[in-house]
Amino acid sequence: MADIAYIAKLGKKAIPGEHPSGYDCHAMPGYQFIRNEIGKLTDVAQVTEIDWEQIINESVAILQFRSKDILVACYLAYALVRQYGCDGLQTGSLLIYNLLYYYFDGLYPQNKPKTLGNAISWYFEHGYKYLQHQEFDYSDTRNIKRTMANLEAIYNITRSHKLDISCHEKFQQQLKTLSGEQQPEEPENTPEAKKTESLPAPSIPEASESQVGQQQGFTILLQSARHLLETSVTDPYAYYLNRIASWGMISTIPVIEEGNTLVAPPDSFNMERIKLPNQNPVALIRLIEEILPQEPFWFDLQIMALDLLQKAGEDFQPCHDVVKQEFFHLLHRFPGMELLTFNDGTPFLNEKHAITLTNLKATKLINAAERISDLTTQQQDQLRNIKQVISNLPRKNYARELNQLDLINKEAISDKVKLIAYISICEELLQRSNYDILKPYLGFMLDIIKTHQLNTWDPCIALEALVVLYRGLKAMPGAPIASEQDLVFSMITKIDMNIAFELSQSY
Repeated sequence: MADIAYIAKLGKKAIPGEHPSGYDCHAMPGYQFIRNEIGKLTDVAQVTEIDWEQIINESVAILQFRSKDILVACYLAYALVRQYGCDGLQTGSLLIYNLLYYYFDGLYPQNKPKTLGNAISWYFEHGYKYLQHQEFDYSDTRNIKRTMANLEAIYNITRSHKLDISCHEKFQQQLKTLSGEQQPEEPENTPEAKKTESLPAPSIPEASESQVGQQQGFTILLQSARHLLETSVTDPYAYYLNRIASWGMISTIPVIEEGNTLVAPPDSFNMERIKLPNQNPVALIRLIEEILPQEPFWFDLQIMALDLLQKAGEDFQPCHDVVKQEFFHLLHRFPGMELLTFNDGTPFLNEKHAITLTNLKATKLINAAERISDLTTQQQDQLRNIKQVISNLPRKNYARELNQLDLINKEAISDKVKLIAYISICEELLQRSNYDILKPYLGFMLDIIKTHQLNTWDPCIALEALVVLYRGLKAMPGAPIASEQDLVFSMITKIDMNIAFELSQSY
């Protein structure tokens, strides 16, 4: 076995140069390698082995020459357990303690106490779970007891800084059992106990052949989705396959105990990956698709994906529509699932994203081609030109937006073209909360709707226009225009009572 004792000393030894804690390392290739390898722990479609030895090498290099980074230290500590068993346990836990003791205020990522707490909780949780299912040679109880002392010292430091740490007690309890300090309690010598001892051990049901085949099928789908994404990130079929495979095995709403489900919250590693600053939007889209199979109940990812895909441009619009459609299909299968929480009380969907979902649910998904299928060629060309100009407008150039309003009024060859263009404009302005510019658009939409009374309109177009108009009227600051809201709501009820009910519950 390699001599790994020197690794613990990296928690004391300063980084060469002016700054003892070094610099941020998250843009380094070495850190990217570590992150990608650790990500394989929760990637059900992953077929290659994790290179623990290289994780150790890259982590040691970073902690020695670049950065005192708590995430790197925790990944290294866990890699040491996987690679070196008891010796790795003792060395890794001492490394983390030394870092906290000598460099707490200078640790990277800097000024992120929650990240620090999550990293240590990640190490505790994964260490505990790994020990549960491994058979080491635990004859060296001295190393185990040293590890227990290190873990207690780590916990005391984090508690003194008021950090939230999980799995500390479970980790310690597991080590006590392994060290022989705590033995399973013997049953009392009673008739009931004797009767229990004579019973055969309960058998653990094995997965049926159909379940195994189904799981293998979903794994193939995930691998296919990944291949398609690598080939073309604008292929909507990749997003479709990824969701079919990720959500296909969900057959019921998760079990709920004491108000929370038994589902574990998103892995802290994945949470950190999503939060990395200055990420390329397309790279972030790829990352969300990679994490989805690992975190199928983390619904915040779906809202983030929809937002990124919508902003990514026209090429990504079919992908946006597929993501929205499949997310709605899941929520239709399990009504109210978006309101549930993980076992730590964290919601599947945070409050901000829940509002976004409400707005999305209030508008029916209508394929753009279906919207304009009954327009003349000239009308379709004009509509495309108008929407192209709108999409290219700077977000803060109000004067150009007002000029665009005049352009639509003067050049549109039919009220139907105007209305479809207004829908797109109003949806964008609602997202920006730009109520000053939104108000005249709502007025023009209302005039068109009143003029035609819906009797000449396609119901899908009419419904979407009415929903956008209702949301806009409700969102306008100041005294609500009750009569106009009531008129619009009444027209919605005549087309789709379900949408009307959703709106009544949302506003």
